[in-house]
Amino acid sequence: MLTVTRFVGLLLGALNLGLAWAHLVEMGPKRAMSGPEWLATQRIYRDYGKVAGITVPTALLSTLTTQALVRQHRATALLTAVGAACTAATVAIWARFNEPVNRELVEW
Repeated sequence: MLTVTRFVGLLLGALNLGLAWAHLVEMGPKRAMSGPEWLATQRIYRDYGKVAGITVPTALLSTLTTQALVRQHRATALLTAVGAACTAATVAIWARFNEPVNRELVEW
């Protein structure tokens, strides 16, 4: 069970990092676009939310499950808790910065 929860948490964490990395890498070229070009480009991201809506909570759940399974091993439990906190922080950052923009763009 521990092997499975670790694998799932790491796999989904890597997929979530890929989503974030893609946004970061494309930020420079997007800033050079005109308004209509930028808006057209934004429409291709509709499925990002669908994917992240599954992968982020599942990664957090998997990491918390791993945390429960390793709680007797202090160092491992601490590092797993840090990983869970980082995953939770990505949700908080998304909710604070991305979601308001996404809500506004839906109406354009």
